[in-house]
Amino acid sequence: GSEKPQMTRDEPNGIPVKSVASAPGDNFSRFSLKSKDLQSTYEFYTTVLGMDCKAQDDTMLCLRYDNDSFTGGVSTTLVFDATTEELEKGDCFDHLAITTSSQVNNLYGKLKETDCTVFMKPTEMFGKEVMGLVDPNGYKVVVAGEK
Repeated sequence: GSEKPQMTRDEPNGIPVKSVASAPGDNFSRFSLKSKDLQSTYEFYTTVLGMDCKAQDDTMLCLRYDNDSFTGGVSTTLVFDATTEELEKGDCFDHLAITTSSQVNNLYGKLKETDCTVFMKPTEMFGKEVMGLVDPNGYKVVVAGEK
């Protein structure tokens, strides 16, 4: 039989957009970004944010939360592809927003002892406590959790 081509289109800012299901009925559960340092990226997302490394090799890192805390849907998987090129973030991608089961104020207290960059101290927003961090690649990450 003939293979069905994977649907790919270019976003106006030149970001490739692909529809890839990782679970039945879930068309957007994998988000791929570039990284110049997979080890620092691993440390940030596993140690600081408590994500689990699901796969890793010399060219990519695959992270996600186990779905025990968030039973309302499929957890988004973050995939970081290694690059030696300068990271070009463009003008349409501002930040990732990640919900955690941890209390944000407790996380902030732990971060004071690290070299993690905080661009927004814990504050109440949208009925959650939120805080803004910068990952080792320069991507902004807004963490939302319980008060």
